[in-house]
Amino acid sequence: MSGHFYMIETKEVENDHSVETAEDIEATIKELRKRQQELEDDEDEEQVEKVKFPKARIHLRMNKNTVITLENVTPPEALILVAEHHKSAGGNPIEKIEKTGEVEIDPVMLRAAFCSKYDSKKVYTIYPGSVPAMPRTYKRALLLGIGTQLPESKLMEHDLARSASMSS
Repeated sequence: MSGHFYMIETKEVENDHSVETAEDIEATIKELRKRQQELEDDEDEEQVEKVKFPKARIHLRMNKNTVITLENVTPPEALILVAEHHKSAGGNPIEKIEKTGEVEIDPVMLRAAFCSKYDSKKVYTIYPGSVPAMPRTYKRALLLGIGTQLPESKLMEHDLARSASMSS
C-alpha cells in the first residue's frame, strides 16, 4: 500500500506546475542577488561624501575679559563659536587663527560631534537639513557667524573651557 501511495504522490508532483525546477530556483537566486546589488548601490549613492576642512588653533574671546585657546577647530565649528560669542566679545570673537592641518570628514558626522559638544538646538539652527552645508574657509565662517541669530540659551561655556584645558 505504501508503494501505491508513493506512485500517486509522484504522479501528482510531476503534474503540479507550482513545483520549481532547479533552473527556476537558480533564476530566482540570480534575480534576488541582482535586487540586493541594486539596493547596495542605492545605499552607496546615499552616503555623504567626506569634505576636507582646514583645522586650526584659535584664540577665542569669550567676553571682554576672557580669551581661550582651542585646538583643531574647523571652519564649521568656528561659525558656531562666532555666532555664540560675537555679541559678548564686542565683535569678531576669534582673535587669531593658526592653521595646523586638514581633516576629511562627513558633514553629517561633524554635525553629530558638534551636538555632543554644544547645544544641539543651536547646532541644528546653523546646520539644518539631512546633509548640512558647511563653510570651508574661516573667512566665510566668520562672516556667517556674525550674521547668525541663535535661539536663546548658552553654549556650554564650561565645555569650551574644558576643551581649552584638554588641548593645552
